[in-house]
Amino acid sequence: SPTLGSLAGLQFPFTPKNKIRITGRYHLPVAAELGDISLSATYLLQSSVNAGPDFSPTNVIQGYGLVNLRADWDGVAGSALDASLFVTNATDKTYVTRLSGLYNIFGVAGASYGEPRIFGVQLRYRFGP
Repeated sequence: SPTLGSLAGLQFPFTPKNKIRITGRYHLPVAAELGDISLSATYLLQSSVNAGPDFSPTNVIQGYGLVNLRADWDGVAGSALDASLFVTNATDKTYVTRLSGLYNIFGVAGASYGEPRIFGVQLRYRFGP
């Protein structure tokens, strides 16, 4: 870098060393004419990342873990309707996704945070045979 010198061995900004996602799904033993009911849970783990091109130690976003849960009912009671309930960030974890490293320039710093816990419902109707 013309301004920072050699950047050899430094981590690229916004690239975690580790990012792991594990999902488990369980299908409930119900009669086939009722449809397919399943429950799933996903755990996402991300290690810390450097948040800017200046490689300052103050521009590090700490790692975090998130839990997402989901219940799916495909073919509700033998119909063409699928229904799902879900919650993302089930533990309502507060985590940073972006830092603005402008403190050394303007004397201010900012951060963007990830989404809070969100509950939702999805409905889908399958037309045709």
